[in-house]
Amino acid sequence: MIWHYVYFWFWFVFLAVLYFMPAVIAIMRAHPNRFAIGLLNILTGWTCIGWIVTLVWAFTDQSRVVPVED
Repeated sequence: MIWHYVYFWFWFVFLAVLYFMPAVIAIMRAHPNRFAIGLLNILTGWTCIGWIVTLVWAFTDQSRVVPVED
């Protein structure tokens, strides 16, 4: 009977970590829009499309170098 609780908490923690993965990645990479990514992940992550969008956004590189013309 105790194993039901163990399985429940294992899957609950696993799915929670998976759900918030885009926000965690954005925070770990010090993304300039990490707050917006986290908020969008919380609000639209359950739609799968929102989760994919926030995951891609968390991996985008914001440090592009723009050439300066003389």
